[in-house]
Amino acid sequence: MRIAIVDGPTTLALLQELIPLAKRGGVTINVAWVRPNQLIDTLVNHPERMARLRYGISFAHTNPYTIQQIWGAGIECIVAQPSPPRVFHPKEYFLCGKNWSAALIGSSNLTAGGLGGIGNRPGNEESSMFFFHGTVEKKMTQTRTVLQNAYGSAVIAASEGNLADPEIVSQWGAQSDAKYAGFSTTVDQKHLDRYTKTYKAEQDKKFKANAEKRRVKLGELTDDKKGWLLNLSWKSYLALLKETPDELDERLTILSDTLNIMNAANHRFTAIAQANDRLAIAGVIRQRSDTSDPLNWFLFGNMSQNPGEFKKMLIQPDAQWKRHINTLSDKNASPDINETQSHDIMKGLRRRRISVGRITRLMAMLRPAEFLPFTASNVLGLQRALDLPKRKNATNSNDEYLKILMKLRSSPWYQTPINAKWSVEDQTIWRYRMALVDMLVYGG
Repeated sequence: MRIAIVDGPTTLALLQELIPLAKRGGVTINVAWVRPNQLIDTLVNHPERMARLRYGISFAHTNPYTIQQIWGAGIECIVAQPSPPRVFHPKEYFLCGKNWSAALIGSSNLTAGGLGGIGNRPGNEESSMFFFHGTVEKKMTQTRTVLQNAYGSAVIAASEGNLADPEIVSQWGAQSDAKYAGFSTTVDQKHLDRYTKTYKAEQDKKFKANAEKRRVKLGELTDDKKGWLLNLSWKSYLALLKETPDELDERLTILSDTLNIMNAANHRFTAIAQANDRLAIAGVIRQRSDTSDPLNWFLFGNMSQNPGEFKKMLIQPDAQWKRHINTLSDKNASPDINETQSHDIMKGLRRRRISVGRITRLMAMLRPAEFLPFTASNVLGLQRALDLPKRKNATNSNDEYLKILMKLRSSPWYQTPINAKWSVEDQTIWRYRMALVDMLVYGG
Protein backbone atom coordinates (compact mmCIF):
# COMPACT_ATOMS: atom_id res chain seq x y z
CA MET A 1 0.00 0.00 0.00
CA ARG A 2 1.28 3.45 -0.95
CA ILE A 3 0.63 6.54 1.16
CA ALA A 4 0.72 10.29 0.51
CA ILE A 5 -0.24 13.40 2.45
CA VAL A 6 -2.66 15.63 0.48
CA ASP A 7 -4.41 18.98 0.88
CA GLY A 8 -8.05 19.95 0.26
CA PRO A 9 -7.87 20.64 -3.51
CA THR A 10 -5.95 17.41 -4.08
CA THR A 11 -8.48 15.48 -2.01
CA LEU A 12 -11.20 16.86 -4.28
CA ALA A 13 -9.29 15.98 -7.46
CA LEU A 14 -8.62 12.42 -6.28
CA LEU A 15 -12.26 11.83 -5.34
CA GLN A 16 -13.51 13.29 -8.63
CA GLU A 17 -11.22 10.85 -10.43
CA LEU A 18 -11.73 7.71 -8.34
CA ILE A 19 -15.48 7.73 -7.60
CA PRO A 20 -16.51 7.16 -11.27
CA LEU A 21 -13.95 4.31 -11.48
CA ALA A 22 -15.11 2.55 -8.29
CA LYS A 23 -17.19 -0.60 -8.45
CA ARG A 24 -20.94 -0.52 -7.85
CA GLY A 25 -21.57 0.31 -4.19
CA GLY A 26 -17.83 0.71 -3.68
CA VAL A 27 -17.78 4.17 -2.07
CA THR A 28 -18.56 4.96 1.56
CA ILE A 29 -18.26 8.48 2.99
CA ASN A 30 -18.42 9.47 6.67
CA VAL A 31 -18.14 13.20 7.42
CA ALA A 32 -19.08 15.69 10.09
CA TRP A 33 -20.82 18.12 7.73
CA VAL A 34 -22.14 18.37 4.19
CA ARG A 35 -22.50 21.65 2.36
CA PRO A 36 -22.55 22.64 -1.34
CA ASN A 37 -19.19 21.93 -2.96
CA GLN A 38 -17.58 20.83 -6.21
CA LEU A 39 -17.79 17.10 -5.45
CA ILE A 40 -21.61 17.03 -5.33
CA ASP A 41 -21.92 16.78 -9.12
CA THR A 42 -19.67 13.71 -9.11
CA LEU A 43 -21.80 12.01 -6.45
CA VAL A 44 -25.19 12.68 -8.07
CA ASN A 45 -23.88 11.75 -11.52
CA HIS A 46 -22.61 8.38 -10.24
CA PRO A 47 -25.11 7.31 -7.56
CA GLU A 48 -24.60 3.62 -8.33
CA ARG A 49 -21.00 3.89 -7.09
CA MET A 50 -22.13 5.02 -3.63
CA ALA A 51 -22.81 2.56 -0.81
CA ARG A 52 -23.80 5.32 1.60
CA LEU A 53 -23.13 8.83 2.87
CA ARG A 54 -23.10 9.21 6.66
CA TYR A 55 -23.00 12.73 8.06
CA GLY A 56 -23.52 14.82 11.18
CA ILE A 57 -25.83 17.75 11.85
CA SER A 58 -24.17 19.42 14.85
CA PHE A 59 -24.75 23.19 15.04
CA ALA A 60 -27.13 22.80 12.05
CA HIS A 61 -24.07 23.25 9.86
CA THR A 62 -25.03 20.61 7.28
CA ASN A 63 -27.07 22.12 4.45
CA PRO A 64 -30.41 20.27 4.07
CA TYR A 65 -30.80 21.36 0.44
CA THR A 66 -27.53 19.63 -0.43
CA ILE A 67 -28.64 16.45 1.36
CA GLN A 68 -31.95 16.63 -0.50
CA GLN A 69 -30.02 16.78 -3.77
CA ILE A 70 -27.82 13.78 -2.89
CA TRP A 71 -30.67 11.71 -1.43
CA GLY A 72 -32.88 12.62 -4.38
CA ALA A 73 -30.27 11.08 -6.71
CA GLY A 74 -30.91 7.70 -5.05
CA ILE A 75 -27.92 7.67 -2.67
CA GLU A 76 -28.52 6.24 0.78
CA CYS A 77 -27.97 8.98 3.34
CA ILE A 78 -27.55 8.27 7.04
CA VAL A 79 -27.52 10.92 9.75
CA ALA A 80 -25.32 10.26 12.78
CA GLN A 81 -26.51 11.72 16.08
CA PRO A 82 -24.37 10.45 18.98
CA SER A 83 -26.05 10.01 22.36
CA PRO A 84 -25.36 11.69 24.72
CA PRO A 85 -25.13 14.61 22.24
CA ARG A 86 -21.67 15.30 20.91
CA VAL A 87 -20.17 16.20 17.55
CA PHE A 88 -19.95 13.46 14.92
CA HIS A 89 -16.54 14.40 13.56
CA PRO A 90 -14.90 11.85 11.20
CA LYS A 91 -13.71 12.63 7.67
CA GLU A 92 -13.43 9.27 5.92
CA TYR A 93 -13.66 8.39 2.23
CA PHE A 94 -13.36 4.66 1.41
CA LEU A 95 -13.27 3.53 -2.25
CA CYS A 96 -13.01 0.04 -3.77
CA GLY A 97 -12.52 -0.76 -7.46
CA LYS A 98 -12.08 -3.98 -9.37
CA ASN A 99 -8.32 -4.23 -8.88
CA TRP A 100 -7.63 -1.40 -6.46
CA SER A 101 -8.78 0.16 -3.22
CA ALA A 102 -8.17 3.61 -1.73
CA ALA A 103 -8.96 5.73 1.30
CA LEU A 104 -8.71 9.39 2.21
CA ILE A 105 -8.74 9.99 5.96
CA GLY A 106 -8.03 13.34 7.53
CA SER A 107 -9.55 16.74 7.93
CA SER A 108 -11.65 17.32 4.78
CA ASN A 109 -15.41 17.44 5.29
CA LEU A 110 -17.80 17.19 2.34
CA THR A 111 -17.87 20.99 2.15
CA ALA A 112 -16.39 23.73 0.00
CA GLY A 113 -14.04 24.65 2.84
CA GLY A 114 -12.79 21.09 3.16
CA LEU A 115 -12.40 20.47 -0.57
CA GLY A 116 -10.43 23.42 -1.86
CA GLY A 117 -13.03 26.19 -1.88
CA ILE A 118 -15.33 27.31 -4.66
CA GLY A 119 -15.55 30.33 -6.92
CA ASN A 120 -13.66 33.22 -5.31
CA ARG A 121 -13.82 31.61 -1.89
CA PRO A 122 -10.65 29.67 -0.90
CA GLY A 123 -10.87 26.48 1.09
CA ASN A 124 -9.44 25.68 4.50
CA GLU A 125 -5.89 24.51 5.04
CA GLU A 126 -6.58 20.76 5.13
CA SER A 127 -4.36 17.70 5.50
CA SER A 128 -5.38 14.10 4.81
CA MET A 129 -3.69 10.73 4.36
CA PHE A 130 -4.24 9.11 0.97
CA PHE A 131 -3.91 5.32 0.94
CA PHE A 132 -3.83 3.37 -2.34
CA HIS A 133 -3.36 -0.32 -3.02
CA GLY A 134 -3.60 -2.26 -6.27
CA THR A 135 -3.47 -1.41 -9.95
CA VAL A 136 -3.15 2.22 -11.01
CA GLU A 137 -5.43 2.39 -14.06
CA LYS A 138 -4.74 4.46 -17.16
CA LYS A 139 -7.48 6.94 -16.31
CA MET A 140 -5.99 7.60 -12.85
CA THR A 141 -3.75 10.48 -13.93
CA GLN A 142 -4.23 12.48 -10.72
CA THR A 143 -3.68 9.41 -8.56
CA ARG A 144 -0.50 8.53 -10.46
CA THR A 145 0.84 12.08 -10.10
CA VAL A 146 0.13 12.22 -6.35
CA LEU A 147 1.81 8.89 -5.69
CA GLN A 148 4.82 9.68 -7.89
CA ASN A 149 5.31 12.99 -6.06
CA ALA A 150 5.07 11.19 -2.73
CA TYR A 151 7.72 8.70 -3.78
CA GLY A 152 10.04 10.93 -5.75
CA SER A 153 10.44 10.26 -9.47
CA ALA A 154 10.21 6.48 -9.25
CA VAL A 155 7.83 4.94 -11.78
CA ILE A 156 4.82 3.26 -10.17
CA ALA A 157 4.61 -0.45 -10.80
CA ALA A 158 1.76 -1.36 -13.14
CA SER A 159 0.29 -3.73 -10.56
CA GLU A 160 0.76 -5.01 -7.04
CA GLY A 161 -1.10 -8.18 -7.81
CA ASN A 162 -4.40 -8.95 -9.41
CA LEU A 163 -6.56 -8.05 -6.44
CA ALA A 164 -7.15 -4.94 -4.38
CA ASP A 165 -6.69 -5.42 -0.67
CA PRO A 166 -10.07 -6.23 0.93
CA GLU A 167 -8.37 -6.88 4.23
CA ILE A 168 -7.47 -3.21 4.57
CA VAL A 169 -9.74 -0.60 2.98
CA SER A 170 -12.89 -2.75 2.90
CA GLN A 171 -12.43 -3.66 6.54
CA TRP A 172 -11.83 -0.03 7.48
CA GLY A 173 -15.21 0.82 5.99
CA ALA A 174 -16.87 -2.11 7.74
CA GLN A 175 -15.31 -1.16 11.07
CA SER A 176 -16.60 2.42 10.69
CA ASP A 177 -20.11 1.16 9.89
CA ALA A 178 -20.07 -1.03 13.00
CA LYS A 179 -18.70 1.76 15.17
CA TYR A 180 -21.34 4.30 14.10
CA ALA A 181 -24.33 1.92 13.81
CA GLY A 182 -25.62 2.59 17.32
CA PHE A 183 -26.41 6.26 16.63
CA SER A 184 -27.15 6.27 12.88
CA THR A 185 -30.59 6.80 11.31
CA THR A 186 -31.46 6.33 7.63
CA VAL A 187 -32.69 9.58 6.13
CA ASP A 188 -36.21 9.91 4.73
CA GLN A 189 -38.31 12.89 3.62
CA LYS A 190 -39.82 13.39 7.09
CA HIS A 191 -36.38 13.68 8.61
CA LEU A 192 -35.28 16.11 5.90
CA ASP A 193 -38.37 18.26 6.42
CA ARG A 194 -37.81 18.40 10.19
CA TYR A 195 -34.13 19.19 9.84
CA THR A 196 -34.83 21.87 7.22
CA LYS A 197 -37.01 23.69 9.76
CA THR A 198 -34.21 23.47 12.34
CA TYR A 199 -31.69 24.72 9.79
CA LYS A 200 -33.86 27.69 8.83
CA ALA A 201 -34.40 28.58 12.49
CA GLU A 202 -30.66 28.50 13.14
CA GLN A 203 -29.99 30.66 10.08
CA ASP A 204 -32.54 33.17 11.38
CA LYS A 205 -30.84 33.18 14.80
CA LYS A 206 -27.50 33.73 13.10
CA PHE A 207 -28.88 36.68 11.13
CA LYS A 208 -30.28 38.27 14.30
CA ALA A 209 -26.99 37.69 16.13
CA ASN A 210 -25.08 39.35 13.29
CA ALA A 211 -27.43 42.34 13.36
CA GLU A 212 -26.93 42.63 17.13
CA LYS A 213 -23.14 42.54 16.74
CA ARG A 214 -23.32 45.43 14.29
CA ARG A 215 -25.70 47.34 16.55
CA VAL A 216 -23.26 47.02 19.46
CA LYS A 217 -20.35 48.03 17.23
CA LEU A 218 -22.30 51.03 15.98
CA GLY A 219 -22.85 52.12 19.59
CA GLU A 220 -19.09 52.06 20.09
CA LEU A 221 -18.47 54.14 16.97
CA THR A 222 -20.84 57.02 17.58
CA ASP A 223 -23.17 58.45 20.22
CA ASP A 224 -25.28 60.24 17.63
CA LYS A 225 -27.62 57.68 16.02
CA LYS A 226 -29.42 60.17 13.81
CA GLY A 227 -28.03 60.00 10.31
CA TRP A 228 -25.26 57.71 11.51
CA LEU A 229 -24.64 56.23 8.07
CA LEU A 230 -23.87 59.67 6.64
CA ASN A 231 -21.27 60.39 9.32
CA LEU A 232 -19.23 57.19 9.15
CA SER A 233 -15.59 57.39 8.22
CA TRP A 234 -14.19 54.77 5.86
CA LYS A 235 -12.45 53.08 8.81
CA SER A 236 -15.71 52.91 10.77
CA TYR A 237 -17.65 51.64 7.76
CA LEU A 238 -15.14 48.80 7.35
CA ALA A 239 -15.30 47.99 11.07
CA LEU A 240 -19.08 47.58 10.91
CA LEU A 241 -18.95 45.29 7.88
CA LYS A 242 -16.14 43.20 9.33
CA GLU A 243 -17.98 42.67 12.61
CA THR A 244 -19.69 39.68 10.92
CA PRO A 245 -17.00 38.30 8.57
CA ASP A 246 -18.91 35.19 7.45
CA GLU A 247 -21.81 37.26 6.16
CA LEU A 248 -19.44 39.78 4.56
CA ASP A 249 -17.54 36.95 2.87
CA GLU A 250 -20.67 35.49 1.29
CA ARG A 251 -21.83 38.86 0.01
CA LEU A 252 -18.42 39.66 -1.45
CA THR A 253 -18.35 36.26 -3.14
CA ILE A 254 -21.78 36.81 -4.71
CA LEU A 255 -20.71 40.18 -6.06
CA SER A 256 -17.39 38.78 -7.30
CA ASP A 257 -19.16 35.89 -9.02
CA THR A 258 -21.52 38.38 -10.67
CA LEU A 259 -18.48 40.28 -11.96
CA ASN A 260 -17.03 37.03 -13.34
CA ILE A 261 -20.29 36.27 -15.15
CA MET A 262 -20.37 39.79 -16.58
CA ASN A 263 -16.73 39.58 -17.67
CA ALA A 264 -17.52 36.36 -19.55
CA ALA A 265 -20.41 38.16 -21.26
CA ASN A 266 -18.19 41.13 -22.14
CA HIS A 267 -20.13 43.32 -19.71
CA ARG A 268 -23.44 42.99 -21.51
CA PHE A 269 -26.20 41.53 -19.39
CA THR A 270 -28.22 40.31 -22.37
CA ALA A 271 -25.17 38.40 -23.65
CA ILE A 272 -25.18 36.08 -20.60
CA ALA A 273 -25.81 32.68 -22.14
CA GLN A 274 -27.39 30.91 -19.17
CA ALA A 275 -30.88 32.12 -18.26
CA ASN A 276 -30.37 30.98 -14.65
CA ASP A 277 -27.34 33.26 -14.35
CA ARG A 278 -29.51 36.24 -15.28
CA LEU A 279 -32.20 35.17 -12.82
CA ALA A 280 -29.67 34.67 -10.02
CA ILE A 281 -28.12 38.11 -10.53
CA ALA A 282 -31.62 39.62 -10.44
CA GLY A 283 -32.50 37.76 -7.22
CA VAL A 284 -35.23 35.60 -8.74
CA ILE A 285 -33.71 32.19 -7.87
CA ARG A 286 -31.84 31.03 -4.77
CA GLN A 287 -29.21 29.00 -6.63
CA ARG A 288 -27.85 29.03 -10.15
CA SER A 289 -28.01 25.97 -12.39
CA ASP A 290 -24.49 25.03 -11.30
CA THR A 291 -25.27 22.57 -8.50
CA SER A 292 -21.90 23.12 -6.85
CA ASP A 293 -22.68 26.81 -6.29
CA PRO A 294 -23.06 27.18 -2.50
CA LEU A 295 -24.25 30.79 -2.56
CA ASN A 296 -27.62 32.19 -1.51
CA TRP A 297 -28.41 34.46 -4.46
CA PHE A 298 -31.44 35.86 -2.60
CA LEU A 299 -29.09 38.12 -0.62
CA PHE A 300 -29.37 41.86 -1.37
CA GLY A 301 -33.15 41.53 -1.70
CA ASN A 302 -35.16 38.42 -2.49
CA MET A 303 -37.13 39.04 -5.68
CA SER A 304 -38.64 35.56 -5.93
CA GLN A 305 -42.20 36.45 -4.93
CA ASN A 306 -44.51 36.73 -7.96
CA PRO A 307 -41.74 37.73 -10.40
CA GLY A 308 -44.14 37.60 -13.34
CA GLU A 309 -43.24 40.07 -16.06
CA PHE A 310 -39.85 40.77 -14.48
CA LYS A 311 -38.65 37.19 -14.98
CA LYS A 312 -39.95 37.18 -18.55
CA MET A 313 -38.13 40.41 -19.35
CA LEU A 314 -34.88 39.08 -17.91
CA ILE A 315 -34.98 36.06 -20.18
CA GLN A 316 -36.37 37.74 -23.29
CA PRO A 317 -35.90 41.53 -22.99
CA ASP A 318 -37.37 43.70 -25.70
CA ALA A 319 -35.31 46.31 -27.56
CA GLN A 320 -35.86 49.10 -25.01
CA TRP A 321 -35.04 46.86 -22.05
CA LYS A 322 -31.92 45.64 -23.83
CA ARG A 323 -30.75 49.19 -24.37
CA HIS A 324 -31.19 50.23 -20.73
CA ILE A 325 -29.84 47.02 -19.19
CA ASN A 326 -26.78 47.05 -21.40
CA THR A 327 -26.12 50.73 -20.65
CA LEU A 328 -26.23 49.73 -17.00
CA SER A 329 -23.98 46.69 -17.39
CA ASP A 330 -21.42 47.99 -19.90
CA LYS A 331 -18.88 49.87 -17.81
CA ASN A 332 -16.65 50.42 -20.83
CA ALA A 333 -19.38 52.50 -22.47
CA SER A 334 -20.45 54.26 -19.25
CA PRO A 335 -17.73 54.17 -16.55
CA ASP A 336 -19.94 56.18 -14.17
CA ILE A 337 -23.68 56.83 -14.17
CA ASN A 338 -24.84 60.24 -13.00
CA GLU A 339 -28.17 61.26 -11.49
CA THR A 340 -29.82 62.05 -14.82
CA GLN A 341 -28.73 58.74 -16.36
CA SER A 342 -29.90 56.88 -13.24
CA HIS A 343 -33.33 58.48 -13.57
CA ASP A 344 -33.56 57.60 -17.28
CA ILE A 345 -32.50 53.99 -16.69
CA MET A 346 -34.95 53.60 -13.81
CA LYS A 347 -37.76 55.06 -15.87
CA GLY A 348 -36.94 52.85 -18.86
CA LEU A 349 -36.64 49.65 -16.84
CA ARG A 350 -39.80 50.31 -14.82
CA ARG A 351 -42.05 49.90 -17.84
CA ARG A 352 -44.92 47.44 -17.36
CA ARG A 353 -45.11 48.44 -13.66
CA ILE A 354 -42.08 46.44 -12.58
CA SER A 355 -41.26 47.50 -9.02
CA VAL A 356 -38.43 49.75 -7.87
CA GLY A 357 -37.20 46.89 -5.68
CA ARG A 358 -36.71 44.54 -8.63
CA ILE A 359 -35.02 47.17 -10.76
CA THR A 360 -32.71 48.39 -8.00
CA ARG A 361 -31.62 44.82 -7.21
CA LEU A 362 -30.44 44.51 -10.81
CA MET A 363 -28.80 47.95 -10.70
CA ALA A 364 -26.98 47.10 -7.44
CA MET A 365 -25.64 43.80 -8.73
CA LEU A 366 -24.38 45.30 -11.99
CA ARG A 367 -23.08 48.53 -10.42
CA PRO A 368 -22.30 47.67 -6.76
CA ALA A 369 -20.22 50.81 -6.20
CA GLU A 370 -23.07 53.05 -7.36
CA PHE A 371 -26.41 51.45 -6.45
CA LEU A 372 -28.05 49.50 -3.64
CA PRO A 373 -31.18 47.33 -3.58
CA PHE A 374 -34.25 49.17 -2.31
CA THR A 375 -36.68 46.77 -0.67
CA ALA A 376 -39.31 46.67 2.05
CA SER A 377 -36.76 44.83 4.21
CA ASN A 378 -34.12 47.57 4.18
CA VAL A 379 -36.01 50.80 3.54
CA LEU A 380 -36.85 51.29 7.23
CA GLY A 381 -33.20 50.83 8.15
CA LEU A 382 -32.17 53.31 5.49
CA GLN A 383 -34.67 55.89 6.76
CA ARG A 384 -33.29 55.55 10.28
CA ALA A 385 -29.67 55.54 9.18
CA LEU A 386 -30.14 58.70 7.10
CA ASP A 387 -32.52 60.45 9.56
CA LEU A 388 -35.32 60.61 6.99
CA PRO A 389 -39.06 60.69 7.75
CA LYS A 390 -40.77 57.32 7.41
CA ARG A 391 -42.68 56.85 4.17
CA LYS A 392 -44.78 53.71 3.80
CA ASN A 393 -44.62 53.66 0.01
CA ALA A 394 -40.96 54.64 -0.28
CA THR A 395 -40.06 51.37 -2.03
CA ASN A 396 -42.29 52.33 -4.95
CA SER A 397 -40.77 55.76 -5.42
CA ASN A 398 -38.06 56.49 -8.00
CA ASP A 399 -37.48 59.92 -6.50
CA GLU A 400 -37.05 58.58 -2.94
CA TYR A 401 -34.50 56.04 -4.16
CA LEU A 402 -32.45 58.62 -6.05
CA LYS A 403 -32.62 61.01 -3.08
CA ILE A 404 -31.16 58.33 -0.80
CA LEU A 405 -28.47 57.50 -3.36
CA MET A 406 -27.35 61.12 -3.54
CA LYS A 407 -27.16 61.33 0.26
CA LEU A 408 -25.07 58.17 0.50
CA ARG A 409 -22.71 59.31 -2.24
CA SER A 410 -21.89 62.42 -0.22
CA SER A 411 -20.82 60.48 2.89
CA PRO A 412 -17.15 60.25 4.00
CA TRP A 413 -16.97 56.45 3.62
CA TYR A 414 -18.20 56.70 0.03
CA GLN A 415 -16.01 59.67 -0.90
CA THR A 416 -12.77 58.11 0.38
CA PRO A 417 -10.58 57.21 -2.64
CA ILE A 418 -9.19 53.70 -3.05
CA ASN A 419 -5.67 53.14 -1.78
CA ALA A 420 -3.26 50.68 -3.38
CA LYS A 421 -1.78 49.95 0.07
CA TRP A 422 -5.07 48.58 1.40
CA SER A 423 -5.57 44.83 1.73
CA VAL A 424 -7.20 42.97 -1.16
CA GLU A 425 -10.38 42.59 0.90
CA ASP A 426 -10.57 46.32 1.68
CA GLN A 427 -10.11 47.21 -1.98
CA THR A 428 -12.86 44.73 -2.91
CA ILE A 429 -15.19 46.24 -0.32
CA TRP A 430 -14.50 49.69 -1.76
CA ARG A 431 -15.50 48.51 -5.25
CA TYR A 432 -18.76 47.10 -3.86
CA ARG A 433 -19.31 49.66 -1.12
CA MET A 434 -22.77 50.93 -2.07
CA ALA A 435 -24.38 47.51 -2.48
CA LEU A 436 -22.95 46.41 0.88
CA VAL A 437 -24.95 49.14 2.68
CA ASP A 438 -27.84 46.66 2.57
CA MET A 439 -25.92 44.45 5.01
CA LEU A 440 -25.92 47.25 7.60
CA VAL A 441 -29.58 48.27 7.37
CA TYR A 442 -31.39 45.08 6.33
CA GLY A 443 -34.33 44.36 8.63
CA GLY A 444 -34.48 47.90 10.00
